[in-house]
Amino acid sequence: MKKIYQVMFLSSVAASMSIYSASAGDEKAVQGADTNGDGVLTNAEVMTVATAKFDALDKNGDGTLTLSELPKQMPMGEMRAKRIAKMKEHRANNPEKAAEFKARREESRMRRQSRMAFIARIDANGDEQVSREEFMAPVERRFAHADADGDGEVTAEERKKAHKKMRKHRKKRHQKS
Repeated sequence: MKKIYQVMFLSSVAASMSIYSASAGDEKAVQGADTNGDGVLTNAEVMTVATAKFDALDKNGDGTLTLSELPKQMPMGEMRAKRIAKMKEHRANNPEKAAEFKARREESRMRRQSRMAFIARIDANGDEQVSREEFMAPVERRFAHADADGDGEVTAEERKKAHKKMRKHRKKRHQKS
């Protein structure tokens, strides 16, 4: 279970998603993290949003996330919701491809992140809880990957490059499976 392949983080790490999603047209994600409105995401801005997400999920305020504190169905990002809506429309306009669409939907459902998979993926010490540090580690990694020049800021150009690289990686991964 620990080896579940990394997927784009859900809304729980929306701050790190902001780094990638902005280049896909989701400027709202960047605006939410870009507190000074300069179009550049700093590590501090991203970590502030991620901390707020953690705090919102940590219902009992004990500094760890457990299965019972996570939503029954993990939320999806705005861009994914738009893709799904577009696919539904396409499906409605192409009833002759119903079997193909059904197979793809099942495959997608299998890949959708569950609460248990979320915990398993980022629970570094295996205690079946996610500490604040464990929660923040992937956000830090994604920020570092996007910050190509290492200056502690992710510009629009760096976001575009990071998004392109992430999409290429995901495409390769899906071709192997």
